[in-house]
Amino acid sequence: MRITDAGKAMLSENPSGKMAQQLRANEKLFQAVVQTATDAIIMWDQHGAIVLWNKGARTMFGYAAAEIVGKPLTLIMPLRYHQAHHYGMERVETQGEGRTVVKTVELHGLRKNGEEFPIELSPSKSAIEDEILYCGIIRDISERKQAERALKERNHLLAFEAEIGHVLNRSQGPGDLWQACADAMVRHLDAGLAGIWTLESQQKGLELQASAGLYAHVTSPHGPAPFGHQQIGQIAFEKKPYLTNAVMEDSGVPEQVWATQEGLMAFVGYPLLIHHEVVGVMAMYFRRPVTNFTWHSLGIVADRIAAAMARHRAIEAYQSLAKHNERILTSSGEGIYGLDVEGKLTFVNPAGAHMLGYRIEELLGGPMHELIHHTKPDGSFYPRDDCPFNAALTEGAVHHNETEIFWRKDGTSFPVDCSVSPIVEDGQRTGAVVTFQDISERIRMTAELLEETKLAGVTMMLGDIAHDIKNMLMPVLSGAKLLDEELLDHYGKLPDVTPEQVVVTRKFSREAIDMIVNNARRIQGRMREIADTVKGLSSPLRFAPCQVSEVVTGVFDILRFYATETGVSLHTRGLDALPPIQADENRLFNALYNLVNNAIPETPDGGSVTVTGAVESDGTTVVISVIDTGNGMSPEIRDRLFTKDAISGKAGGTGLGTKIVKDVVDAHGGVITVNSEQGKGTTFTIHLPINPQTDALAE
Repeated sequence: MRITDAGKAMLSENPSGKMAQQLRANEKLFQAVVQTATDAIIMWDQHGAIVLWNKGARTMFGYAAAEIVGKPLTLIMPLRYHQAHHYGMERVETQGEGRTVVKTVELHGLRKNGEEFPIELSPSKSAIEDEILYCGIIRDISERKQAERALKERNHLLAFEAEIGHVLNRSQGPGDLWQACADAMVRHLDAGLAGIWTLESQQKGLELQASAGLYAHVTSPHGPAPFGHQQIGQIAFEKKPYLTNAVMEDSGVPEQVWATQEGLMAFVGYPLLIHHEVVGVMAMYFRRPVTNFTWHSLGIVADRIAAAMARHRAIEAYQSLAKHNERILTSSGEGIYGLDVEGKLTFVNPAGAHMLGYRIEELLGGPMHELIHHTKPDGSFYPRDDCPFNAALTEGAVHHNETEIFWRKDGTSFPVDCSVSPIVEDGQRTGAVVTFQDISERIRMTAELLEETKLAGVTMMLGDIAHDIKNMLMPVLSGAKLLDEELLDHYGKLPDVTPEQVVVTRKFSREAIDMIVNNARRIQGRMREIADTVKGLSSPLRFAPCQVSEVVTGVFDILRFYATETGVSLHTRGLDALPPIQADENRLFNALYNLVNNAIPETPDGGSVTVTGAVESDGTTVVISVIDTGNGMSPEIRDRLFTKDAISGKAGGTGLGTKIVKDVVDAHGGVITVNSEQGKGTTFTIHLPINPQTDALAE
């Protein structure tokens, strides 16, 4: 309290009065209270000049009363508060605000040595006569703020450690985990930059795996950090953590120039160790000093990350081994499965499951004998006690068999070549391994080889037959020629035969001889084809303009005597109207010859065989039909036509004729169909393109 001028006048007039004594006593009491208070108590006038300064203020700000009283209050304020202080004082003076108490506020004070520190200010205003005075009770809250910062830091560290624990328990790839850890360091610890390095495969340096903060690069622009070079490599080499709160003064800190430019103050690095062996480094930059709390927490996190790396290494090693074993089993073309001592399946490779028609999970734990080996090749029941696989389990015997069959899930069976070997661990039989191959293809190829061997013998025989037939046809042709000459000579010497009879006989003889000669020549041509085929040669298709009517006439000329002898008439319809087509005439002749020749013996006496022709509406295809009024075909014969398994209903027939026809039609890009009903005859219909794409057919 300060005594006013009026009070002083009253005291001078009546110094011994009770009021004066009371005023002095009050001032003395006020001074005692003010000076003994631990808080700073400061009074200043309306001009901002300090008028009272207690001992607490001296202790707090470092100024003695003689140094500060009368000086502006801004002397103990940081510069950033000056403008607001002047504005407030002016407002009070001009507007005359009458509030006597302002709520407590937190600010910063400025000590004599220039140090800022947090304060709590409780200001008040009072008016004594015409003079306005302000009083501020100031408390140094540095310790409280420090405690709050420590508590906040601990909360951040607890949240950080909790998130790291959560991250490392995720089922993610290592790269994602390390990146999530680096992100958490920046988010919770306010790190400027965080990174995690791991030991490279050749263990010559450290590779950056994850980074977060000011910039995030997954790869270092300088490649792996070598052991012993700069601080990252040195931490790994020495296997010791490193901390500096003075980056600008530490030349060993990596990227020091950049860190200084970014205002980074501290650098922390921890080696990531597994059984005292380094597997990586965790490092961070901070814009503030690193406290002991943060240092300790980072050590805990480094241990957790190292443990996670050890776990992932173990998982990767196990997965690598599992993949290696799986590749062995998967790449094997053989079926492989394992049995326990009870004959239940413990594992099976994909090839084995596929051959058996099961999914792997359907077989696991199942009794394999009952699933795939329950029936013998002859269809009889296969007792488990008789199974050689069971002997491997009970007696430890190795078994191999090429005559077993396995049964698929769908009930079909297939032949296998299989081997069974017991599994012995610590002298005890714990199961067996079965390997098997589907030998269906092997059996098929063996049969084909046998068939080819037989065919080779037949081919050799055909070559010999073709040679002999060709030679035997020569005298036939010669004899037919001599016969023709002899008949001509005799016709001229016959006195008792009328000219008309001579003409008829001569015409018949001429036709018969022509038939013999033409057919013999065609036989010779076919024999040449047989001989060429035996020698490995094949005659190419020879496409040329061909008149279907002429080809059919040639067929009828050869078969007319045969048809007449059996009482079958031969007819044509619509052939003369057909346009010329591009075809191999010899092969087309062979096709039509086979169809007509096959129809004649199937047609009863008085029946007919008719060859018709027409052009389809599109004008690009001719349709040739061979129609007989014969007995028709059974479904069994009809369904196997045009295949190598075709059968013949004729006595002594081979069934090859229709297959030959089908091959010729296919060679011309055509289509052949058959319509037959027993007792009602048969119709073969051929669709041939008028101008086939010969290049495509040749391919």
